[in-house]
Amino acid sequence: MSNNIGVYLKEKRKQANFRTQEALANFTLLAQGHISRAESSKTRPNDETLMILAIALGLDYEEVFTKAKPRTDEELGVILEQEKIDKKLFESVVAIFTYLLKNDDSKLQIRFFNGPLNLIKGEIKNGVKYRLEKAQEHLRDTASVKEETYNYIARREATRMFYSISRGFAKGFRANLLKEVEDFTQAEHSDSEQVPKEVIELTDTTRLFSIEGELLSEKEVYAIIEHHLTSRRIEEMFDHKK
Repeated sequence: MSNNIGVYLKEKRKQANFRTQEALANFTLLAQGHISRAESSKTRPNDETLMILAIALGLDYEEVFTKAKPRTDEELGVILEQEKIDKKLFESVVAIFTYLLKNDDSKLQIRFFNGPLNLIKGEIKNGVKYRLEKAQEHLRDTASVKEETYNYIARREATRMFYSISRGFAKGFRANLLKEVEDFTQAEHSDSEQVPKEVIELTDTTRLFSIEGELLSEKEVYAIIEHHLTSRRIEEMFDHKK
């Protein structure tokens, strides 16, 4: 085992603002003792643990894996292909969780858990669902919630989900789950293909868009889009009757 892996992991943990091993353990579901042994170089984390740490700390797989032990070009190639899948899956789930935390959309939550997440074992899926619902309850009871709070909770819950699926399933499973998540996301936004590009861009710059100097909320921007879609449907309906 590389003598540097423990020092490296400890340094990266602190850079990611996890001041204690306990904080990182809570974020990832990894055992604190396991993190402690890894940081003191008493044990070398297995590949699944290295992936989870890379996801949680925002690190590249190549750097983390080669710090742990030397890799052949073939091994590294497999690792980098897996990284593309894992990080895309992770960010997609973070985006969905962020939306669910910020919006009381029970129908979407049901469709998500009964759709893509149906691929996951019942106890794991139920654990994710329970934690997300508890987080939603907590946020609803909080008077003012900062944007970074939503992001932190969404990334924490996505990391905890990733912990479960990286240990409970073969690596090919994550590629299948990514496809299900992408299909789900595309289906939820199928109407957006009919929306002019400049309107779609509003969703990415909500806080920069304003009318007569008044900033629009995210819901107001989506209301504009929905109004446009409704008008388009009515026009198409009357065109069809002509």
